[in-house]
Amino acid sequence: MSRSAKFLAAVVGGGLVISLALALAWPKRVPGKLGVQLAGTSQSSNGVLLVTVVLTNGTPRALNVVDDSRGKPAFILDERGGRRRTDGTWGTLLTDLANQLKINLAPGATLTNTVCVTNPPPRFRLRVYVRDLAAERSGFPLHRIVGKALAMKVVEWRLKRQNPDIFLPASPWIEAGEHRP
Repeated sequence: MSRSAKFLAAVVGGGLVISLALALAWPKRVPGKLGVQLAGTSQSSNGVLLVTVVLTNGTPRALNVVDDSRGKPAFILDERGGRRRTDGTWGTLLTDLANQLKINLAPGATLTNTVCVTNPPPRFRLRVYVRDLAAERSGFPLHRIVGKALAMKVVEWRLKRQNPDIFLPASPWIEAGEHRP
């Protein structure tokens, strides 16, 4: 085989590898989003604000809602308007985070939960972590090519690009002062 034929074979092979990596890594937009609506708020006599939240899966795929140790969705209190804190978190977790992979919302399904907020700030909203396990599994073949650490970064990027509203959806703003007795 001549030198130019070897070079051509290397270029074609490299192009195929790059094309395969891009095909596996390129995000495919997921229509719809996970809705977080408020069904009601009330305040107990001891000052705890009770917020009833309805999660609705408007996507064509089943989504995993990250749960706490009691098996309920783990909600985050966001009072900064979606800006990360200096420690990298989005807000204060209202319960402990366990993610036992037990809460899966099928397409079109809803989940209603009541959240207790002790000493609520004047204005806040609730967020919930969500995972798309099918999309995470689709990145599995990529780790054989580029290694697990880089593959997880690519999968994370893909998931954020597919639909950013899915992974940290927020409720409407809640004015806690309106619900004081």
